[in-house]
Amino acid sequence: MGVSQRNKGGASTKIDPVGASKKDDDQTTTPSKGQEVSWHLIISLVLLGVLAGFFAGCLFGLYVVRPAWTEMVPKWRLDFKCSVIHILGDSTVAAGNFEMTSLPYGVDFNGSKPTGRFSNGYTIGDYSAIENHSPIPQAYRSLGEERKSDFGINFASAGCGIMDVTRPPSRFFTCASMSEQMKQLLSLDLDLSESVVFISVGGNDYLFSFKGKAAENPKGFAKVLVRHLMRNLMSLYTRGVRKFLINNIGPVGCIPNKRKRTSTTNSTTHACDKDLNKAITMYNALLHLELKELPKEATIVMANSHELFTGIFKDPAKYGFNVTEDRCCGTWDADNNMYRCNEESGYCDDREHTLFFDGAHTTDKANKVFAHKCFAGSICHQIL
Repeated sequence: MGVSQRNKGGASTKIDPVGASKKDDDQTTTPSKGQEVSWHLIISLVLLGVLAGFFAGCLFGLYVVRPAWTEMVPKWRLDFKCSVIHILGDSTVAAGNFEMTSLPYGVDFNGSKPTGRFSNGYTIGDYSAIENHSPIPQAYRSLGEERKSDFGINFASAGCGIMDVTRPPSRFFTCASMSEQMKQLLSLDLDLSESVVFISVGGNDYLFSFKGKAAENPKGFAKVLVRHLMRNLMSLYTRGVRKFLINNIGPVGCIPNKRKRTSTTNSTTHACDKDLNKAITMYNALLHLELKELPKEATIVMANSHELFTGIFKDPAKYGFNVTEDRCCGTWDADNNMYRCNEESGYCDDREHTLFFDGAHTTDKANKVFAHKCFAGSICHQIL
């Protein structure tokens, strides 16, 4: 796939606020204490208006539109709709806690700015909130010392996984494992009884920890991961969580980084790592079985990422894609066996029809497809 280059940066013009004026060249105005209070009051009223509008829309949907709506969507959506969503996981849902991305990450986000999301736009977590008519969760580390939010909180951290030992090879990379994210969430002492907890994690465990003896016993490795995850889910249940959305692991062996590693010097095609994908299917099958053991009082929904992306690889046009094996952004870094996406690497123009933005992460378009398919009941199903 050809990657077109874009100029770095660009000229910017500074525009004075509309209506700004000066009475005298040498005169400056300082807002009075009363003016400051007025502005604080206005900001507070605006925020209250946003919240009131949000909840009014939810109530209208639940009690006015609901009778016809219930016949067209999965039952679990009635339990989830409009609930505040808290997110735990890895870079599939990260929104900028430890990591800060640079352009072209975020090029299609509001304002074309990097936000710590490993995408050109929104993540599957963001779009899931939108599909659920919920506010988009805010990054935990962006909330200040009080760590409070009425819009849901995103604790996800790129690079880490289910196991505490899972970390990227670079010793300079900082991230929070699932157990650390759990501690962050539970330390806030929130009322979680009406919240949805969305968890998308596990791919990094197979990318960074599935080697040596672990790779020799894929079934045993899957058992260890599922046991760790189930322990975390039970802790959340004990603290009041009754709504779970659990994403399984997609075919990580087919990401561009992996395809590049499996190709040979003279090869024109880049094959998936079939052994890795086979090991991941063991984890997904075991996870599905174990989720059935959670208390029946909870609404447990499993998202089948593996099914969705396998389907996209088999029939890209059906989902609106024409590039599924290559990345949109990145040049190959042979020292680290991965594509590096940055301002120097350039990025593709046709991101609407490309599955992967960089060597490991999907585009805004792909993330939107995931959320739509999930909340339409196509790839997300309640565990009964």
